[in-house]
Amino acid sequence: MKLGLDMCKMEEIKQRHNGNLEMCKNSVYDAWLRLHVDPSWSDVVNALEQMEENNLANKIRQRYSTFFTDSKFHVIANSLF
Repeated sequence: MKLGLDMCKMEEIKQRHNGNLEMCKNSVYDAWLRLHVDPSWSDVVNALEQMEENNLANKIRQRYSTFFTDSKFHVIANSLF
């Protein structure tokens, strides 16, 4: 189990998107956000690093460093995607 998503969920995502990597990633992010209703930026960056998405984690860290300690992800998430 990675990021709190079990293998059944991961396999469901993979099959739903026919293995398309970008679509799978977006669905994994969506599923993770549904599990973590009110994550902080630190939670998001830590999760991305666990998935070895270091470039995106670094972009978030650089872009939102002023919000990083307390800001909740859902408040400004739309500016990322």
